[in-house]
Amino acid sequence: MTTAELCDTPKLSVDVADVVVVNHNTRHDLQSCLEALAAAHNVGTVWVGDTGSRDGSLEMVHDRFPDVRTHSMPDNPGYGAAANELIARCHTDIVILLNADVRVEHDTIDALRRHLAANPGVALAGPRLVDVHGEPQQSCFDDPTIATLLWRESGLARRWETARGHDRIGRALDGASARSVPWVLGAAVAIRRTAFDAIGGFDPGYFLYYEETDLCRRLRAVGWTIEYVPTAVAVHAGGASTGQQRVEAQRTLYRSLNRYHSIHGGAPALPLRAAVAAIMTARLARDSALSSLTSGDQRARRRAGSTAWRHVLVDAVRGWGVPADPPARHRHDWLILLPAPASPRPTVSAAGAFTDVELRALADHFGIESVAAASPRHPADVVVVRTAGRFDAAEIVDSVAPGGVALVEHTRRLRGGTFTSARAGAALARAGAEVVGRWWLLPHAATARRFVPLDAERPLVWYLDDLLIAGDRPHRVARACVRRLPRSAGWVARAHLTALVNGPARHVELAATAPMLEAGVRPDARLLVMSSGYDAGSRAVVLPFAPGATAPELAVKVSVLPAINATTRREHEHLTELRTSVSRDLAGTMPLPIASFDCGDTQSRCRACSMARRSIACCASAATRHAVSRCCTR
Repeated sequence: MTTAELCDTPKLSVDVADVVVVNHNTRHDLQSCLEALAAAHNVGTVWVGDTGSRDGSLEMVHDRFPDVRTHSMPDNPGYGAAANELIARCHTDIVILLNADVRVEHDTIDALRRHLAANPGVALAGPRLVDVHGEPQQSCFDDPTIATLLWRESGLARRWETARGHDRIGRALDGASARSVPWVLGAAVAIRRTAFDAIGGFDPGYFLYYEETDLCRRLRAVGWTIEYVPTAVAVHAGGASTGQQRVEAQRTLYRSLNRYHSIHGGAPALPLRAAVAAIMTARLARDSALSSLTSGDQRARRRAGSTAWRHVLVDAVRGWGVPADPPARHRHDWLILLPAPASPRPTVSAAGAFTDVELRALADHFGIESVAAASPRHPADVVVVRTAGRFDAAEIVDSVAPGGVALVEHTRRLRGGTFTSARAGAALARAGAEVVGRWWLLPHAATARRFVPLDAERPLVWYLDDLLIAGDRPHRVARACVRRLPRSAGWVARAHLTALVNGPARHVELAATAPMLEAGVRPDARLLVMSSGYDAGSRAVVLPFAPGATAPELAVKVSVLPAINATTRREHEHLTELRTSVSRDLAGTMPLPIASFDCGDTQSRCRACSMARRSIACCASAATRHAVSRCCTR
């Protein structure tokens, strides 16, 4: 069976554009938006995603727009995460994302669709936005910096724009030609699915604001362009949803700005905090002075604004800290390290600090209804434990049914003393479990993770020498210590992961798959796992190390994103074709596709990897496929 037969995916339509609208308590604006879409040209399926509205928005859609598809997200995952879910349900290559307070003209959707169709290098296109009075709004922007933040806050930017007729990056009041820009406002934007899916969509860590800025930055980083199309026009009311909660909206705005700069390095933390604090202090002084000169509604608005500025000022002084990431619904990088459960439909339990989203993701992974609380009274086939407090090895092992498997994540410092990875493994072994793997969990966060084996020295040394970037002195000192004495890694590591079996040892399912064995992978290989941060662990690269090997022989790309599956399939097919059209010497420097196969819930395909001689790439879905390839030596 060929890779194309195994990895066949439906072709996305390009003749129309599906439209997705994210709504939160904006019933009347949503109705106007949908009425405008009903009169627009070449509109495919319209999706409305409601994030926990309480104003009857969904009921209005069902009653007045029966052809519109709806998707309810009562827990409100945030704008970007909601948009990701809606776009994944579309069946066109070009999708139009709209705020609920946007009204399009008859040809807006089709103009954006035709522009992307005619320009294959463009990933996103934004229309010219105007307010409800027809006055132009800024629709495209330069990359955010502290200088631009202060420039716009000073009021000089507005006077400069008025004098010139347009701003530096291009509000283009009278322009008619499309042009490349750093980013466009996400209130109305046309998205090319292939580009959007390839980078994992919106970063769900942005609850609101700057998610489109981050998306455009990542798209540009991999070679796509962003364009502003002034011939397409949309009316944007602005602030319909956020205006209902001004204080929280302003706090979220600057929290997202901090996240953007923390990820992309646009501004150091302390100067950014100082700039925001200065801006909020100036706003407080301004509103305090003006409120004494006004009365009625104007005074109430000034005082409400002062309340918001005061909260943001406190946040800036205290600092926003390291940006926290929401748990990913599809995170599965750590499940790669779990030995295969004995039962095809296992019972699953969990203990520790797991969110409802994580528990739902765990249940979805194993195809069960729910995850129970781990307890020795009700042993489960699969047990997942996360602890930063008491470590009771006997209780953990007793919670695992005979022949069951478990993953235990813990920090180095626990209640009752210091628990290194080796000490935790020894305690679990004394309790009757068979420890099948121990990993150093880096860096200590929830997005981009590294699982480095601690029960084998060579993978650890290879990772330190070839991959780890020591960004500061503590990291460099730690790396030097572990290089000289690899066993000290257990004391340096802050977070650990241990896999165990309550019974005879079993190997990790991925390493023991027949095509992997045929490719030369040993079932007892140690796996080094590196996952992506943009989609929070929903894709990863696995590097198997044979016992005694100084470098990995294979690279395994694993993802739960269907779009990554399709992209990797195309890479596999193109690579196969390319090797047949070049000389033997040149082909010897390229990865060699070997096979495509099914295994559990993980789907794998070929992708070149410069770290190994052979390469495998994987993606997880309901039906699992693998594609094996050989890769050139480094």
